[in-house]
Amino acid sequence: NMDKLVEILNSCDVSDYQIVCDETKSHQCFFIRHQLDQHRICSVKKIVLTIYVDNSDKTLRGSAKKEIFPSETEEEIRADIMDMKENALLALNPYFPLEGNVNYYEEKKEFDLLDSLKNVITAVESIKETDTEKINSYEVFVNEKYRHIVNSQGVSISFNTSDEMVEIVINSTNGDHEVEVYHMIEAGSDRDSESIKKEIEAVFKKANDRSKAQPVEKMNNVHLLI
Repeated sequence: NMDKLVEILNSCDVSDYQIVCDETKSHQCFFIRHQLDQHRICSVKKIVLTIYVDNSDKTLRGSAKKEIFPSETEEEIRADIMDMKENALLALNPYFPLEGNVNYYEEKKEFDLLDSLKNVITAVESIKETDTEKINSYEVFVNEKYRHIVNSQGVSISFNTSDEMVEIVINSTNGDHEVEVYHMIEAGSDRDSESIKKEIEAVFKKANDRSKAQPVEKMNNVHLLI
């Protein structure tokens, strides 16, 4: 509970603080070649606290960051903050202020994650494999996130975001030689399937080029300077 965390912070003598709370819902699909192996739906809440501690004349400022878990008790949170205050004083920097008095609020909304998931899978499955280049496996993650940022100087901002990620492994063979090429795509949820397809097709070409790479021949007439 962010309100409870703010209440605890106000009693712990920190110079400033910032809290970032992310509520994320995601669909995750794992494919072995073209066969769906697993489909997971996840809902996660993550709170990251940053505290700032100043020296006595406010010319220097240190900071420390830690994830605060929803299951932590008040005593555990207070212990975390005490440890963070000690750590913050170990690395002091010239003083800097936090942004203050900014308020922005969006209602929490739901995105069509299944449609986004379908868009990405359609892009991958529309790629024509060759005799030498095949999809080994791929994973698709589509996420919606509601972020709330609060700090001790009067900032309170809430907004929605969504994104997609694809991790894919391509196999390419050249006779008895085989290589694997890993590629990751990160994009907003508004990216069209055609552009995703073209990016992965470029990975096919890269895999083909790597499979044809030859070892460097031994050269006895080159000087190496270290």
